[in-house]
Amino acid sequence: MKNRYESQGEITVIYLDRRNGSSIPAIVSSCRLPDLQEFPHKWVAAWRETTQSYYVLSRIRDKNDVWRTVYLHRFLNNPRKKEDVDHRDRDTLNNLDDNLRNVRRKKNNKNRRPNGSVSREEWNHYEKLQNEELARG
Repeated sequence: MKNRYESQGEITVIYLDRRNGSSIPAIVSSCRLPDLQEFPHKWVAAWRETTQSYYVLSRIRDKNDVWRTVYLHRFLNNPRKKEDVDHRDRDTLNNLDDNLRNVRRKKNNKNRRPNGSVSREEWNHYEKLQNEELARG
């Protein structure tokens, strides 16, 4: 069964079903809905410990019958080989076009949240620097 989509103007919500019967909403730009509806597999939410967040992905079999993972943000942005897709606001369920950008790994790592071992003051300073960097593009 494929995902349920709900268009809300320029934003479309994708409902990612969970085993317990609940669902997790993710968002994409509505102009991407035709591409998503043509995708033959179901999108799911997978928790990543390294980022402490859910990513939207699908598992597909390639022509050699090997399972591979397709991440929604990479599917939408189609980065070059040495590029990552960065979520500008760090919300991995926000896959709106204006929230995704193709960047080199170094720049993507600069937009990461620090681990839980930093003080509130360090975090506030870090957030301020990151917001200035994001504003510059």
